[in-house]
Amino acid sequence: MNTAVVYASHYGSTEKYAQWIARELKADLYRADQLKPGGLEKYDAVIFGGGLYAGQLNGIKALKKNYPRLRDKRLFLFTVGFGNPKNPDHVRNVEESLRRQLPPEIYGQLRVFHFRGAMLYSKMRPLHRFMMRMMVSMLRRQPADKLSEDNRQTLEAYGKNLDLTDQASIEPLLRAVRQEA
Repeated sequence: MNTAVVYASHYGSTEKYAQWIARELKADLYRADQLKPGGLEKYDAVIFGGGLYAGQLNGIKALKKNYPRLRDKRLFLFTVGFGNPKNPDHVRNVEESLRRQLPPEIYGQLRVFHFRGAMLYSKMRPLHRFMMRMMVSMLRRQPADKLSEDNRQTLEAYGKNLDLTDQASIEPLLRAVRQEA
């Protein structure tokens, strides 16, 4: 199956996953901001990936913009965030956010996968540092026994660099793409 991987990455975690996926599937790899109009028409399957920032998916505009030409393709989406994709509450929150960001026609066609990223505080842009500071301030006001595992990990990692990327976690996506072939 002729496959393309399209990604948007601020700090490198999504790019790392996109590269791993493209290498394993022998797929073409594109940065979302360098995608040419009509550049995905020759593919049978397209995999979009983006990082999660305050519930918003980086690169989602590329998926929406290209969707009219992709209706007959097999479409996959992977998200990369600091939250644990094995936590059902986290997955539910991310998928609710995706349903708000995407028209039902698009969301309904996607096979969605979630991966863990990194919190690289030393590389964060000022806006993202500010957002982190605000979130951490809010979390610190909550009783410790009311914090989720993800929130506790966010507090522990604040101001540090923590990389939770895991190449083995792409296996379910790879299997799904191969089964569609």
